[in-house]
Amino acid sequence: MHREFIDAGFRVIGLHPIVNDKCGCGNDNCHMAGKHPWSANWQYAPHWSDEQLETMELSGQFSTGYGVLVSGLLVIDIDPRNGGNEGYAALVDQFPDITGSGLIVATGRGDGGKHIYFRLFEPLALVTKLSKYPGVDFKSAGFVVGPGSQHISGGEYTVLHGAPDDIDEAPQALLDALKKPERHRNDINGSSVDVSHAEIADMLGYLDPDCGYDDWVTAGMAIHHATDGTGFDLWDTWSNGSDKYPGKAKLGQHWHSFGKSANPVTLGTLWHRAKEAGWRPAIADDGLADYWGKPVALDISGIDLTKPPGFVGEVTEWINSQCRYPRERLATGAALVTVGNVIGLNYIDKKDGVTGNLFVFGVADSGSGKNAVLTAASDLHVEAGLAPAVHGSIKSEQEIVSNLVRNQAALYLIDEIGEGLAKIESARKRGGAIYLEGIYGMLMSAYSQGAGRLLLSGDKRDDVRKAIQAEIAQANKRLDEGKREYNEVIAALESRLASLDQGLVRPFLSVYGTGEPRKFEPMVNYDSATSGFFSRALIFSERVLVPSRKRDFTKPPMCERIAQRLKMLAATGTHDSFYKRIENYAAPTPIPTEPEAARLLEEIADIFEEYAHDQAERTGLHSVVVRGYESVSKVSFILAAPSRLRTAEHVLWAYALVKNDIDDKLRLVVASDTGPGSSKKAGLVSRIEAQINSDEGQTIGVIKNRLRDFKPEDIERELAKMVEAKRAETFKGARSMRYRLVR
Repeated sequence: MHREFIDAGFRVIGLHPIVNDKCGCGNDNCHMAGKHPWSANWQYAPHWSDEQLETMELSGQFSTGYGVLVSGLLVIDIDPRNGGNEGYAALVDQFPDITGSGLIVATGRGDGGKHIYFRLFEPLALVTKLSKYPGVDFKSAGFVVGPGSQHISGGEYTVLHGAPDDIDEAPQALLDALKKPERHRNDINGSSVDVSHAEIADMLGYLDPDCGYDDWVTAGMAIHHATDGTGFDLWDTWSNGSDKYPGKAKLGQHWHSFGKSANPVTLGTLWHRAKEAGWRPAIADDGLADYWGKPVALDISGIDLTKPPGFVGEVTEWINSQCRYPRERLATGAALVTVGNVIGLNYIDKKDGVTGNLFVFGVADSGSGKNAVLTAASDLHVEAGLAPAVHGSIKSEQEIVSNLVRNQAALYLIDEIGEGLAKIESARKRGGAIYLEGIYGMLMSAYSQGAGRLLLSGDKRDDVRKAIQAEIAQANKRLDEGKREYNEVIAALESRLASLDQGLVRPFLSVYGTGEPRKFEPMVNYDSATSGFFSRALIFSERVLVPSRKRDFTKPPMCERIAQRLKMLAATGTHDSFYKRIENYAAPTPIPTEPEAARLLEEIADIFEEYAHDQAERTGLHSVVVRGYESVSKVSFILAAPSRLRTAEHVLWAYALVKNDIDDKLRLVVASDTGPGSSKKAGLVSRIEAQINSDEGQTIGVIKNRLRDFKPEDIERELAKMVEAKRAETFKGARSMRYRLVR
C-alpha cells in the first residue's frame, strides 16, 4: 500500500526486510526487525519519483514492509499491553470525534493494537502522552509502520477502516489537549512559580540517575506532577544516563501509575535536591544583584559557560570529545561559530535583525590541544556541506573579498592567530604594509554586512575582476578541449563577475582563531579595544595550564543526530560543487522571541547602556561595553535558531557569556597599561585578576612567571592586599597552594 500513501501526498521510507525471523540489516541482535529504516537520513525522505520508487522496490526496501513519515499526520497508537484498551475507551469518552477517523489500522502483533490516522495541516508542538490515557501514544513526529507490512510475530498490519485518501483532519479539541504548555505553575516554598521543561531538565542535570530506586521513582513522580503528566521525555532522557536504565516501555508503565496519590510528590522535592547538588535557578530567589557598581543585573551565578543550551551544547560536547585533553572553553567557542556559520545563510533574528556570524578567539597554552578543536570545527562544516567556504589563513584584504565572491559564506579557522594579528597591528601602527593594515577594515566591513550588501572600492573590484577573468579564460580552454561541463563553470564565474559592481549581497564572514596567552593577551590593549575589532570578538580562555589527558582516549565518530541536524540547518543553500557558490538569496527564516526573553533583552540593553556611560566617564573604555547587547542578541539567536524560538534560557546564557567576556577584556586592557589614566599598579592588579579568574585558580609560581614585567615582591604584596580585602582567596590545590578571585 505504500503507493497509496504517496498518491495521497504522504512520504514513505523503505524498511529492512524480515529474513528468517531476523532483521535484514545484518545485525543478528537487532530488535527492530520490520521497523528498521534502510536510510540513516530517513527523516529527510523526499517525495520519491516513479523511477526512484521502482529502484527501491527492486532493491527490496519494501519487500516486507514500509514506514509512513508522521509529517502532516497525528497517529494515535494504542498498545493493549500497557492498558491501551482502557486508555482508548477513556479517550473516546472525552473526544468522541476520534471514532470518525478515515483510516484505522490493526497493528501486526494481533493483540488488538491500532493506529488511528488523522491529518495535521500545520506543524504543532504536541505531547506524546497524556496521563489520563495509559497505553495510548500520540505521534506527530517520526514514522509508523504502514498497513500491509509484516510483523516479526508473523502477523500483518491490516486496514480495518478507510484508506490514505480518506484520512480526516484531527479534532481541534484533541489538538488543544495535546499542545505542549510552555510553562507549568508550581508551588515552591509557599510561592507560586512558573517552571518550563528546560528548567526542569536543568535541575535534573545536577542529579545522578544512578541513584537508588526510591530516589529515581521519586524524581519521576515529581516530574509527572510538575508537568501535569506531559514531561515523560524529561524523565526518560535523564534515566537513559544510568547503567540501570530499564527501557522506555518499563518507564511508561511507571509513568502511567503516577498521579494517583492523594499526597503526590511535587516539584519542590526535585527543586531542593537539585539545589543541594549545586543547581541554582536561572533567576535567583532574590531576583537581582549588584553589577559592576552602579547598574543592576540578573543573577547568573548558576550558569555553566561550558554547557550552552540546546543543539549548540551537543556540538560543544562532540568537539570536546575529539580532544585528548579537555578543552571545554575552546570547544564552546568553536561550537558557537560553527552553528552560527551553518545557520547564517538561512536564518535571521526577527527581533533585532542580527545574523549568526561571529569573531571568536580561543586562547590556550602551546601543546594543549588547540588543533583538535580546529579540526573538529572543520569536520562539522564538511558534514554540513560547507567545506568550500572554510579557509585556514588570511593573507590580504583582496583574498577576503575573493573568497566572499567565490562563496557567499566564509569561515576562517586559524591557528596561532595572535602572531598574524600582531603583524597586522604592527603594520597599522607604523603606517607600512598597507595590504596587511587593510585586513582589519575589510574584516569589520564584511562582518557588519551579514544581512546587507558589501560595496567594494574600485581597486578591489578591479583586482577581483582580473582574478575571475583569468579563471574564465582557463575554463574556456577546457571547453575548447571538449569538456562540456565547463559551460556550467563559466556561467557561474560570469555571474560572480556581474555581481561585483552591485556589491556582495549578504556576505557572511566568521572567524575562529586560536593562540597562546603570551602572544594573544598583549594584543587586547586600549587601542585595539577602542578600534572596534576586539570589542566585536568573543574570547574563550582555557584556565588550566596542564590539563589531564583522557585515559584510553579514542575519537568517537560524529553521531547521526548532529550530522543530520547540521545538514538540515544548511539545507536551503546551494553547495553542491566548488564552482557553484555556497549561497542563499532566498528570504531567510525569521526566528521569533518569546515574551519573557524579549523582556530580558530589553533589561540587558539598559544594563549595558548604563555601564557604557559609566565607563566613558571613568576609563574611556565604553567601546568595550557598548556592543555588549549586540553580542547577547547574536549569541542567543545562534542558540535559538535550531529550535526556531528564542527563550529566556538562551538569553540568560548569552548574557552570562558576554558579561564574563567583557569583564576579562577590561582586565586585559587595564593590564596593558596603555590607556588614559592608567597606572603601573592598576595594570599589575588587573593582570593578577586575569590570571586567577577561574575556579581552578593559579599558583604563585605561575603568576610570577607570566607577569615577568613586574617585580616578584610587588606581585606578592598585591596578592596579599587582595586576600586581605577579600577580593581573592587561597585554597589547597592538588599539589600546592593556589589563588583565585572571590566572586
